[in-house]
Parts: sequence; structure tokens; C-alpha cells
Amino acid sequence: MSIPQYELDNPFDLLAVLLKQLQTINSYLFSNGETRSAMVIDDMCRAEVEAFLTQHSILVNPRKLLREGLDRETQEAIISWKHYNTFTYVLTLLGRIESGLTLEELIDAPPIKNCISQEFSALNGNVEITGFCVLPKVDALLDSNNQYDGSKTRRFLRNRSNNMNNEFRNLYFYPIDAANGLDIRHIVLPHIKAEDKEQLIIAASPVMREMPKLLLNRYKVPQKDGSSINMFSIEGVGPEEEILARIKTIFFEACKQKADILFFPELLGNQKFPGDQQDSQFLFDELIMLAHEAGYEKIPYLIIAPTRWANLDNQLVVFDGNADVLMRQSKQYPFNHEKAVEDLRNRSPKITILHIPGIGRLAFAICRDYLEPEFQRLLLETLQCTLLICPAFSPVKTAFEQSGEVSSANGCYCVWCNCCAAFLKEGQQPDAEHIGFLFVPGVGIKKFEPICSGACNGENTVCLFVTTIFFNPERSGAANVQHIWENGN
Repeated sequence: MSIPQYELDNPFDLLAVLLKQLQTINSYLFSNGETRSAMVIDDMCRAEVEAFLTQHSILVNPRKLLREGLDRETQEAIISWKHYNTFTYVLTLLGRIESGLTLEELIDAPPIKNCISQEFSALNGNVEITGFCVLPKVDALLDSNNQYDGSKTRRFLRNRSNNMNNEFRNLYFYPIDAANGLDIRHIVLPHIKAEDKEQLIIAASPVMREMPKLLLNRYKVPQKDGSSINMFSIEGVGPEEEILARIKTIFFEACKQKADILFFPELLGNQKFPGDQQDSQFLFDELIMLAHEAGYEKIPYLIIAPTRWANLDNQLVVFDGNADVLMRQSKQYPFNHEKAVEDLRNRSPKITILHIPGIGRLAFAICRDYLEPEFQRLLLETLQCTLLICPAFSPVKTAFEQSGEVSSANGCYCVWCNCCAAFLKEGQQPDAEHIGFLFVPGVGIKKFEPICSGACNGENTVCLFVTTIFFNPERSGAANVQHIWENGN
């Protein structure tokens, strides 16, 4: 488990201790935002806190605190402080310390920079003792303290939650017991800087209309009570070469459209893509080189491969724009197919959140995962995600729309894309139904409505839905969807 390494004590341990102390002093105030907002922090409280900070200036010297750590003497002084058992004083002290720990300061401090550039669980190392995970908070358009939309976005459930995350500018936290046994990891990507742009372009492709050749293996799995469960595994998906050819064509179109993020449906991955890391590296190196040779200036900085079913695991792989594997995530909730259950016994319980300035907290939900209320609450309420990407291979759509409404109510954008082959019945035209959507908080659904009329055969077929989310204040909340289609024949 990666956490910042210090010669002195980890300063984020202190923040978690102060959170725990607030909960201990008054659990009702700690968990009731409306009552907390009615509290009056008087001048005497502020003066006492400032006097204490004057004596222990390391607490408001973020550059030194984040580089060197926290000395034991200062920690003991806090615990023995005469106001340590008074809620308003501890809250004010915590707020003052937190206010200086900006993302810029964090990523400039070697102990933090070395930690957050890879998967980590929390900034603090005392999670088991305090029960809290402390994390950096990156700017997101629909955060309540955003410089443009702060006042109007407070209507979203995420911005009306009872915990104190909305009162903090630079950090946020969640109770570890809310993770429901999952291993939550985080990666901060400050170099992407979506906040410097006026729009975010997410490209998604259904890839194919023809039903792929799924090699299903059905069997019974004995249970401890003597009963058995009908389960199935997927031993292969084809035709591999045709799927791969379409993915390559779609990749180049995404480069042409200057997409920031590109993703594909569930299940269409194979041994070649995403395959093993070395195979994928060779493939992407080739594609990126060809894209540059073709004059494309922009490579998507996140590429979500179609999930691959192998070894009793349905896994999603995310690549960065340099063809390196950024993260892997397993599907958590199995699909039921013809009275048999998808066998995911080797799935990993790890869930990874990407923290991107300007976007906020990006999470991935693989098909049915997005439909599970418990998983939704984890992503939306506990982890406060601001963008969800959901690749699917499903015969239904209404349930996903309902989940999209839940995301929207929480101030979270959601992009869902299905595979036409999974949804359309024999002889049905793709333009008869939408095959995906973008849900915009406070605005509603933008459907992925195909214009191809089913004429989408051929290995070189281009089928790409390009969604544009506008960040600039004049068009904040606006978004559009465009279908890019070209028959490969």
C-alpha cells in the first residue's frame, strides 16, 4: 500500500486524527451539515486558533510541512491543547491547516508526488486507527466551490451531503467502512490539466453490429451446502482480426476528432487487445506512430480498451496516451444469462479512481456494476465521483438510463455505450434505438442515436459517437453528441 514516506510523521495522519476527534466530540454535528452550517464561529474561537498556529507555525507552512513531515512535539501540543475537546475550535483548526494544502503544493512535494503518481489508497497511514481515508481534492466543474458554478450546483445531492467534504477546498475524505470490502485505489493525473481547456471530448464506439462469436462454456459449480449453481465462462471472442481492424480504424478517427478519452464496449477484448501488457505496448506504439505520421496532433490521453474475459475475470484496462497501462479493474457483479451466472470467481476487488484537474474524480463501472445500488452509492456518495464511464454488452437499456438519472442527481456526468450486437434483435435497424448516452447533470440525457441504418459492415467501418462537454463559463452545463460513421465497404 503506497503512502507518502517521511522522516518525521506523516502530516495527513494528523488530519485524520482531527476528523476522528470531531466525530468523537459530537457525532451528530459531524454528520449533520445543516446543523453545522447554522453554527456560529465567534471571534474568540478564531483568535484562539490563530494564537495556537502562531506558536506552531509548521501547521500553516504547507511547503515545509509537506516536504519534511510533522514533528512529535507539535502533535502532542495539539492533543494537550485546552480546546481540543471543543468542536468549533477543532473544526476551525482543521480548516486552517487544510486550506494551505493545495494540489500545487502537494504535487510539488517529493513525498506526495512519488505517492500519487501511482496507485495509492490514502494520503494518511492511520486508516485502520481513525477509520478515515484522506485524499487530495482536484477541481471539478460541478463542485460546490467551483469559481463559476458554485452557487447553482449546490442543488446536486453530492453538494448537499452531510459530511464535511463540501467545507474543504483541497482535501476530501471518506470512511473506510463505506468501501464495502472493496480495495479502493487512487491515481492523481495533474499533468492532464483538463481545467485549462474549454471542453472535454469523450469518444465511444459500439464497434460492431454483427453478433461476435462468443465461445461460452456452461457448467455447474458445487456449493458448500450440497447444492450447485449454473455458471458460464467465455473462452473466446471472435472474429479477432475483424474486431481488431475496426478498433484500429476507430482509434484513428478518435485522433482525427481530437478526443481526450476513447472507450469501447464490454467483452470485445481478446488476446491481442488488450491482451498482455507487452502485446498492447507493441500495438499502441504502432498506432501512435501511424497517427503521428498521418498528421494527427492529438492522441487521446485515456484509452479504455474493450474488456477482456479470461481466467474467470472480466477485466477493463486503461492506457494512457503513451501506450502505458495506467490501471486494471475487474467487473464486480456477474451477468445472468439463460439461467446461468457469469463466473467471476477470480475477479480482483480493486476499484481505481482517477483524479484529473478540471474533470474531478473519474470512475469506471463495467456493465452490470453500474446497475447495482450499493456500487452506485460507493461511487457517487462515498467517493463523490464527477464522471462515470460505463462500457456495456447488454440486451437492456432502461435500467442504465435510470442509473444515469441517479448519477445526474448527484452532479455526476455519465457516459454509457453498448455494443449494437448485444442490443439489437435480428433484422432490427440500429437507428431504431439509441445505443448509448451522455447524462448531463441538471440538463438530462443526450442519446447516442445511430445514423447508419445498419449499413455498417466491413473491417474498416468507422462508428464513433463523439460527446463534447463544455467547460467554459458561458456554455457551462452544455453538451452535444455527434455520430461519426463511414461504411468500411
